[in-house]
Amino acid sequence: FVNSDHKPQILGVVTDPRPTGSSQLVTLTGSGTLTVSVKGFAIDELRVLLVPSGTGTRPHATLLGVDRTSENGERWSVAWRYPNQPVHGHLLIQASGRGGTVEHDRIAVYHA
Repeated sequence: FVNSDHKPQILGVVTDPRPTGSSQLVTLTGSGTLTVSVKGFAIDELRVLLVPSGTGTRPHATLLGVDRTSENGERWSVAWRYPNQPVHGHLLIQASGRGGTVEHDRIAVYHA
């Protein structure tokens, strides 16, 4: 039994396109769509942001998308249509619920 104020949890993150090899680097080419799928618990809203590389760049993050309606209460998804232009940064995934907010930021994104 879990009460409604349980802290949100991010149980897994999958991107399409997927990271290369065993790394956590997603390499983009041309223009296309980057989809971020999250399995989680006690989430009411999922936000995906792109934070530029460098020190102190979090305030310059770009919101890629928000999902407020999960698939079966456990699966969340954001799709970002990216242009054919350089990108170098990392994804910041924020899951918010009545019990607070948790973050995941281990996936780098690169577009030459």
